Amino acid sequence: QPWLVYSDAQGGYFRITDTRSGTTRSIEPHPWMVGSQGQNMGQARYRFNWDAPIHISPNDPSVVYWGGNVLFRSQDYGYSWEIISPDLTTDDPQKQLDSGGEIYNDNTAAEFHTTIYTIAESPVEPGVIWVGTDDGNVQLTRDDGESWTNVRDRVPGLPAEAWIGNIEASPTEAGGAFLVVDNHRMDDFTPHVWETTDYGQSWRDLSAGLPQDDYVKVLRQHPENPDLLFLGMDRGLFASFDRGGSWVDLRLNLPRVSVRGIKIEPRYNDLVIGTHGRGAWILDDIQPLVELTTAMDAPVYLFDIHESTDWESWNRDSNLGRSTFQGENPQEGAYIDFWLSEETAGDNGAQVTVRITEPGGRIVQEMGSLRGEAGVNRAIWNFTYDGAEPIPGEERGGGRFGSSGPPAAPGTYVATVVVGDQEVSKEFRFRGDPAVTISQDEYRARTDAALRGRAIESRLNGMIGALVTMSSQIQDLVGAMRGKDVANATQIREQASVALQAIGDLENELRRPPPRMGYRQWPRLAEQLSFVTRGIAQAQARPTEGQLQVLGEIEEALEARAADLRLLIDGPVAALNRLLEGQRNPGEPPTGGEDRMRGGLWRCYEPPSIAAMVLTSGRPLPSTPTAALVSPRASLNTIREAPSGVSARTERAIDPASAKTSVVVPSGRNPRIARVSPFSSRRLTPGEPSTRTLRRSRARASSSLSERLTFPSSPTRRAARSSPSPSRRTSARIASSG
Repeated sequence: QPWLVYSDAQGGYFRITDTRSGTTRSIEPHPWMVGSQGQNMGQARYRFNWDAPIHISPNDPSVVYWGGNVLFRSQDYGYSWEIISPDLTTDDPQKQLDSGGEIYNDNTAAEFHTTIYTIAESPVEPGVIWVGTDDGNVQLTRDDGESWTNVRDRVPGLPAEAWIGNIEASPTEAGGAFLVVDNHRMDDFTPHVWETTDYGQSWRDLSAGLPQDDYVKVLRQHPENPDLLFLGMDRGLFASFDRGGSWVDLRLNLPRVSVRGIKIEPRYNDLVIGTHGRGAWILDDIQPLVELTTAMDAPVYLFDIHESTDWESWNRDSNLGRSTFQGENPQEGAYIDFWLSEETAGDNGAQVTVRITEPGGRIVQEMGSLRGEAGVNRAIWNFTYDGAEPIPGEERGGGRFGSSGPPAAPGTYVATVVVGDQEVSKEFRFRGDPAVTISQDEYRARTDAALRGRAIESRLNGMIGALVTMSSQIQDLVGAMRGKDVANATQIREQASVALQAIGDLENELRRPPPRMGYRQWPRLAEQLSFVTRGIAQAQARPTEGQLQVLGEIEEALEARAADLRLLIDGPVAALNRLLEGQRNPGEPPTGGEDRMRGGLWRCYEPPSIAAMVLTSGRPLPSTPTAALVSPRASLNTIREAPSGVSARTERAIDPASAKTSVVVPSGRNPRIARVSPFSSRRLTPGEPSTRTLRRSRARASSSLSERLTFPSSPTRRAARSSPSPSRRTSARIASSG
């Protein structure tokens, strides 16, 4: 029941809260002289530390343990308790006296001593339970509390009466455990860490390599990689990739603060830490740390990609407290983390392409022009397809779907990292928001409708680009003729004016004219398409009948405008071209090194320069194979194959009848088309932000940032990323029941 949360406070107050209703009830096993009510511990039946430990069983979340001087266990969420141990402390009566002097006592519960301070049940072997006390005992039961053994004397160098601050029962080995001792109260500020693999019969000291002027608070072992350890100290965070043989400072942008709790969140593999005074912090997706030692042997390595979630984002209200006291969200998307060796990356980094495909090979999105550096790099796929082809001459982005393309449907995809001639691929999954109850077929319908909108947008952009290109050419022509003596100049200018008017009229039907000021101008096809496609993409829901109807109407209107474009090209533009070509007869094919006719237009491989068009006084423009000036294809962006003796140009071919784009690849070449990625990326140095803070609640708003996580090529240097945010602190221990 994950909606139930346990919490306790000083000296033995214990509560359970139902987060669905807000109901909180007291569940102390014996509510007699508990907490800070003025009594000394010698007067109470049971003794509890200021931070009495709560431990939910890793084998059964309905079971909770609570530590006093004995170990309590409940299997019904605190309605009843059983004691499964004798007094596990030294029970020294000299440490249970009143605090204070002759005038009055000061028993606040901060002075309560000879108590249990840490509990750990083995996730591998039920019935194996470790207990540490604040007076130096290390207790173990292997039979679910029937018998106990104090193994403190087997720990070499364990300070007498030290606080056993944390015991980590190994998540991978039945007899394994890690022991952390905090002895700073005895003026001992050195680290104390041990490991056992044989139920406490022998111990190995792991403190070498740690700062010798700082003490340890908590340790966690990663469940997938037993050699990966995380260690919280009073002044920061460390990691070990070799099971404690050496340690790496993982503090990064974390303040110099005491790290008291560490949790490895299993679904997203996040590292979550609780600090004393600076809130909770999260390092997102530490899979690169899990596989780092393996990755370092490869020139290019793609880490496992954990299942990610396409969260719905919304704001419940505008309350100032809610908008102020909330945590920073991770960037939404699938994290594609990959390793480049120093040899592969080189001194200046390597060109990297990250490609997302469907299992059948269909490209979903391609992030090109990424710069990968030596170490671990991160690209984030935002669950969308590539956007529509932009208007030629304009940058991709800001289209009908916003800054990216149509939303992909939840399911299985393949990520491929390409570096030079090396490719590595891995499958991964992403899911929709679990709070959204729609079927996979409905997700697919949404994606199909959005892809239909993208195709319409690409065609529309191509038509607009053709009009813009022709208009620009004609205006350049008229401008270049000023001051020149051209025999048919008057006719050319008049026909140019007719063509420009026709081009402007058609463009005015495709999109708002400048200054394109929203509600001051009625929406044309482009704006109507933007409205309906954004409506389809913005929510995890199937498209409405109205949205599909409008898509169809836009398609029909675009067909009509495509016919208008053909008439424009065959009419005013063709008439202008005939004037420029010296009255060549309509339908007469040009000669020389020209291309064959495509879509009703004659095209040259080398459009003429202005100097070639405007000749000396009294002479008309010659009829030459390079005189076809005005064309919707000029100045666009595709590669064409040139005939012998003619250089290839970079152009995009536009079919004027359908205004669809096509790519013609030169013979003998295989160019890689680099698309603008929706993600920016940057390398983070050790001094830059590298973790993120969580305040009272995790906000649902999506992040617009993107980044590349950069780790050093050696695990003995710094390694991680994110961004800080101030946070509130909490003083009570809290545990969730599921």
